[in-house]
Amino acid sequence: MWPTAALVGLLVAGAAASPAGIASKDHTGRVVRKRTTETVQLYAYGTNISGLPIYAGSDNLAYLATRDAATNLTAITWTIDTTGVDAWTVTANSTSTSTNATSSLTSGSSFYIINSSDSSDSFVQAGFVSDASSAPTGATTTGFVTYGSYVMVVNETTADQQTYVSEFWATASGTDGLWTLMWNKAGTVQDNSVPVTLKTTAPVALTS
Repeated sequence: MWPTAALVGLLVAGAAASPAGIASKDHTGRVVRKRTTETVQLYAYGTNISGLPIYAGSDNLAYLATRDAATNLTAITWTIDTTGVDAWTVTANSTSTSTNATSSLTSGSSFYIINSSDSSDSFVQAGFVSDASSAPTGATTTGFVTYGSYVMVVNETTADQQTYVSEFWATASGTDGLWTLMWNKAGTVQDNSVPVTLKTTAPVALTS
């Protein structure tokens, strides 16, 4: 079994070498990690996407946006279980600078991706749902973990083996500075889209 420190090192190395930010990693055995709950912000990094925050749209789907493009999007704060046991939930920021008049986001809504082998769609926008029972077909609301500042998804293949994957992508919306946050289950190249890495660390402000 790989020690946690070694696994983190591999993930960081993958972030530097892989265009997706982090490549999929397999390991045999389980890493026993202390369960913690944290309140964080999440940011996306990729080609021409330098640490953009995740927003909730009026359709309760997930978007990446610059501040100028965040009109009618809801800025959110995340409450995360770092071990993947519980769903990651979001709350609208009370100090949000975006226009929230059309938001239907329910406080405590769970983040989801379409990651089921039973789903026919392999490239679907991520989103938020107030009740897991009303999530779209093939959606999963658990299994999100952090290694250092990186967000990963746990896929259990057997009782003794887990696969850690990151297949978050951003698709250009046609509006400058606005992308849809997608989950690319198949990991295949998609039109008008780039792989992104999600992190809990904000971008470093450039100083002159």
